[in-house]
Amino acid sequence: MHALPWTQERWIGSVLQSFSPTLTYRSDGETYRVLGALSMKISEFLQLLASALLTLDSPFWLRLELNRAIRALQDARRECIACHAALAGDASWTSQLYAVYKSAQLGMAYWANRPLASWLNTWSEHTNFLADWDPKSPLDSKPFRLASVNVTWIVQTNGHKWGSRIQCEGRCQ
Repeated sequence: MHALPWTQERWIGSVLQSFSPTLTYRSDGETYRVLGALSMKISEFLQLLASALLTLDSPFWLRLELNRAIRALQDARRECIACHAALAGDASWTSQLYAVYKSAQLGMAYWANRPLASWLNTWSEHTNFLADWDPKSPLDSKPFRLASVNVTWIVQTNGHKWGSRIQCEGRCQ
């Protein structure tokens, strides 16, 4: 008879989690595991970006965006690892680490203020796009994802190099 309330609670929790991740909280142990898994996933993204082949002929926007993406992911990984250590009692808490912890506890990405799964999916697509770019192929051989570039003025000033193959994907205006 004791299993019925537990299963009901778990079922309601899973429904709330699918509806909105911010409606449910994770325990400290669950958040600890989430932060560990998150730092490992970010490390995979960093390895993928490190394997990107850059040459002197690589477009400037690609080098710029790879640098920006690597720095952003390194900062996120550093904060995840520090928060993981603070939960284990090996480091002291700061307001920044506490904000990262609370976001992870709610299933949100602190760095983008959106669901963690969505943030990871976006970074997965972005790192794959950047790492798969072939510097030897002509620039107009593959549609260019304008949403992948954080600094759009670079594209606007150098847009004549890509001709009409520039496409707007995602949140472009």
